[in-house]
Amino acid sequence: MFALAEYSQARVYAYCKKHNLKINEITTEKVNGLVKVRYGKVNSATEAQQLKETLISKGVTGVFV
Repeated sequence: MFALAEYSQARVYAYCKKHNLKINEITTEKVNGLVKVRYGKVNSATEAQQLKETLISKGVTGVFV
């Protein structure tokens, strides 16, 4: 997840392309003037850890679950 003060779909697409992420796994939510961008959905701590490791292996930094 990351937050953007100036959200644009183009920025998110560029980020996904840069890190080889699936665009259809992105969800957004506007909170306190920022747009929270989330990637993926998990149902357990194990799945969350696997997703975290996958994102790190794709060069995404600052990953947390």
